Amino acid sequence: MKKKFLLDTNILMRSPQAIYVFEDNDVLICNTTLEELDDLKTRPGETGYSAREAIRVLNDLRENSENKNLYDGVRLPGSGVLKIVRDCLPEEAKDKIGTLPEEWSLSKPDNRIIDTAIKNEAILVTNDISMLLKAESAGIKTENFKNEQVSDESLKYTGRKQIWVSSDVLNELYKEGSVDADKLENRNELCTNEFLTLFDSSNISHTGIGYYDGQKIKKLEYSNSYPSDIRPKNVGQTFAIEALMKPAEEVPLVILKGSAGTAKTFLSIACGLDQVMDRRNYKKVLLLRPNIKFDEDIGYLKGDEMDKILPLIRPCLDNLEALVSSREDSTAETHDKVQELFDRGYVTAEALAYLRGRSISDTYIIIDEAQNTTPNQMLGIITRAGIRSKIVIVGDPDQIDNPKVDRKNNGLVYAAEKMKGSPLCMQLTFEDEECVRSPLALEASQLLKNS
Repeated sequence: MKKKFLLDTNILMRSPQAIYVFEDNDVLICNTTLEELDDLKTRPGETGYSAREAIRVLNDLRENSENKNLYDGVRLPGSGVLKIVRDCLPEEAKDKIGTLPEEWSLSKPDNRIIDTAIKNEAILVTNDISMLLKAESAGIKTENFKNEQVSDESLKYTGRKQIWVSSDVLNELYKEGSVDADKLENRNELCTNEFLTLFDSSNISHTGIGYYDGQKIKKLEYSNSYPSDIRPKNVGQTFAIEALMKPAEEVPLVILKGSAGTAKTFLSIACGLDQVMDRRNYKKVLLLRPNIKFDEDIGYLKGDEMDKILPLIRPCLDNLEALVSSREDSTAETHDKVQELFDRGYVTAEALAYLRGRSISDTYIIIDEAQNTTPNQMLGIITRAGIRSKIVIVGDPDQIDNPKVDRKNNGLVYAAEKMKGSPLCMQLTFEDEECVRSPLALEASQLLKNS
């Protein structure tokens, strides 16, 4: 049975192509949404871009239709119809509506959109939780826009697995450096570029580690590299270093997830510096860190771009200080060492708002706190990678500050789901017990999060 879906403004802002994913059902957009898009189109950064893109999508659909009138309805590729419907204006008398609770003001755009859904007997599609609750209280059907949401099953993928193998497989792995995956009983359960801990089925103390490249189990190449003189403290860090040290020609994208204190950012910066300063694989390390105002201008703070974004990359600077300083160094000496990295061009930091349209080559790019990006923003970030550039995406899905996303639809988990199994991507989720920041951080990670 054909359905009618009314799209909230935030759906078009998050995914301007959303009108094309409802198969043979009808898609409705009300005047209030058009007005909101018009108001948002001049905003700086990602907000303005998304609004303009949504308007362009609607206009292209109108121009390619026969009647060229969105109010009469135009045919969608899936045989459904897109139609703009008129909603009640705020100044109109309330008794002409009679569908909303008395205390709901029609001066609020959300209330007018809800009222339009009621009058058109449409299912309201929105990712605004508050609007969902209000709509349900008014007695209309609602749905989340699920195209950007990852499933619970996808969230369980960690990029690592423990498997049992014969002693012959382990011996061959360490003698030859690789072993054909056909010799494993559970090959079909493995994912390309998945890290493996192998246990000898006849001797539990005989173990090994490696990764599956899609055809063979391979021994780690960088398990004894110690980038920036950093030695891994657990198997998770060993796996992470392997992914981070592989050249961009082999693995241009690395995704690291995990709780606070598992050294995700620290290891990323350490491996980046090693490959910039010692191995000369890249020209520089580029630090990028979103915040909850990623789609706004960085403001009218004093100083140049670097002065304005320093507060955002403070966690990265803390890790740089830990890498370059010794116990004997004073605070000033540590600061000077970090500043020298920036002065000599080994490390740079830029605002995420100005990445669009660029192509960044020969650069080791670190996106810290990536759980605060949207899927659309993450697409824009990853597609900036040029020749010989490597992108490292780091974050904790359980520590989200951006009210526009949640644990299932942020850019970090979206990228992890979509890039799973790609030969160009390695990803790893640290376990809570691999927290190395401090005993207190480990205890808090295990007790507070689980409660």
